[in-house]
Amino acid sequence: MIDYLFLIPTSPNLEEDSLRRGLQRLCFEQVKKLDAIFVVWLLGDAEVDHPHFKRIHCEGSSKEEKLKEAGDQLADMPRLAKYLVRLDDDDLINPEVFDRLAQANFDIAYDRKHFFYDLATDLASSQKREWIPNTAIMDFEKAMTKVDARSLSVAEVGGAVTEDSMNYLFACDHSQAWHPFFKGKQTVKEKEPIYVRILNPQSITAGGGREFDENKYFRYLQGFGSWKAELPDALTSVKSELEEIRQKHFGKPLNFKPKRGLFSRLK
Repeated sequence: MIDYLFLIPTSPNLEEDSLRRGLQRLCFEQVKKLDAIFVVWLLGDAEVDHPHFKRIHCEGSSKEEKLKEAGDQLADMPRLAKYLVRLDDDDLINPEVFDRLAQANFDIAYDRKHFFYDLATDLASSQKREWIPNTAIMDFEKAMTKVDARSLSVAEVGGAVTEDSMNYLFACDHSQAWHPFFKGKQTVKEKEPIYVRILNPQSITAGGGREFDENKYFRYLQGFGSWKAELPDALTSVKSELEEIRQKHFGKPLNFKPKRGLFSRLK
């Protein structure tokens, strides 16, 4: 049995020289560094010339729809891996942590603090949040559990819309559904980042696509902690590639000076 099955919903219609394409290549290269045995399902249009990367056709266009479709396919197959991981195609895993955790036994492993790197400012931050990050390592069978997504929270957390409101746990909203499910189960909270979320002005959550407003972007960054962290040692090897991507799309790092006070950051 393989150690990890990665489910990566891929961004559609990426131009060869786009920012997202560059981050996507870097995302895939980090996964390839694993010594652990892995398989990657690319949910969408991307193709990678590697024996462990497999393109999976999906009818849906959204991330939530693609994850639900992947779950439907996995449900008709024997257990494929020890652990299941979902990963956005512009984020970076920490291969050293994945290789170490492949030898451990748990229900879920996730970062004690969420870790961020901002491409435009060349700054890193870690921040404690009340929910489990998007990229966690789940026991395969637990991840495939069908749950009544709406019953897990007052909020709608089901991901893709389903007629019976049931969805695979891994395909539900990570910020709502995972914490209550794994309460009391065998949990590993990692101090060393499992993965790094990459921020940039062109991302959807940062309001990308509209005319860039530096002040608005800096206010957006204030919500991610104090920006005093350093990239994990296992990711220093990709720093030069991140810098090349930033130089190509943004030039020199933006001069962001984070407000240090908690009240200022919350405001």
